[in-house]
Amino acid sequence: MGAALRWGVVGTMDEPAALILAWVAHHLALGATEAHVFLDRPNPEAEAALRDVPGCFVRLCDDGYWAASSRGEPPLRHTGRQKFDSTEVYRTRQLDWVLHCDADEFVDVTGDFLGELAGQEGRVLRLRNLERVRRGAPQDIFEGSFRGMLADAALVEEIYGRWAGFLETGMAGYCEGKDIARTDEPFTMGVHFPIDTATLKTHTDPFVELKTARLLHFDGLTPLHVALKLLKRAQEPTYKDPRKFGAHRTKQIRFASNHAGKPKQFAQMIEGVFGATADQAVALGGGHVEMAFDPRSAMAQFGLEADLSVVGFDAELRRREAGLIAEVGLEF
Repeated sequence: MGAALRWGVVGTMDEPAALILAWVAHHLALGATEAHVFLDRPNPEAEAALRDVPGCFVRLCDDGYWAASSRGEPPLRHTGRQKFDSTEVYRTRQLDWVLHCDADEFVDVTGDFLGELAGQEGRVLRLRNLERVRRGAPQDIFEGSFRGMLADAALVEEIYGRWAGFLETGMAGYCEGKDIARTDEPFTMGVHFPIDTATLKTHTDPFVELKTARLLHFDGLTPLHVALKLLKRAQEPTYKDPRKFGAHRTKQIRFASNHAGKPKQFAQMIEGVFGATADQAVALGGGHVEMAFDPRSAMAQFGLEADLSVVGFDAELRRREAGLIAEVGLEF
């Protein structure tokens, strides 16, 4: 592969255009050969802005898309759609490595990423993740700092108090990272890890963690975004009981469902679980990373502009999710 190594990112998205544009521009500016966006719903603003961006491929997953697919109809849950879309890219594009990541996840390169990929013989490589925590009342959707996995359960309890049970290893989302997969392997792409088509189980390759890249996870860009994300998960169909959310995420979802019309309590949970005070940041020690993230320069490289303010982002969320907000009686 060498200098000609080709890697790509793929995501299935239903987000305000500003976030999608930032995601595409950031990864292409890093050197991704291709960035694939599968839209769960029409997004005319994103489609128009990205139409002429080299290396960006946008597909609207409408009835025609699914009718022409090998499935014939869309999976009911978003994770099923994610797996299908990313597997399509994995199997059909001329890429050497493929990473599935969500619109709120951004690869952070800290060294010779392409060199490390080219020098690896394994089929999968793990990107560890950091999780953004909001600090105070940010004006920009990407403001904040980051936290990593905290294995000491007693310390998690000490730092987060009543909200500790809403976290797993000190994180509100996931802590295991995601795999970038070498193509031309018998894999079906999963949300986090590829699945071996022969065994239908997650790959069992020796674990190799990338040293030159990690994943920055913005688990909800604003408090409203967090609230809507949890309420959407609460409404998705259940195939297995209990769902594989993890105990901490299940608590978040139940709290969201029970407090949709109680804005003060809902906001307290989001602040306690997805934010960090100055004292908590100090208590996290090495598990806390002060690091700025701003995709504007990457967006400018591709002639893309968007309102990345909290106010603008939330206004678009309220427009796109007006039906859900009304249905669940969300007051936020």
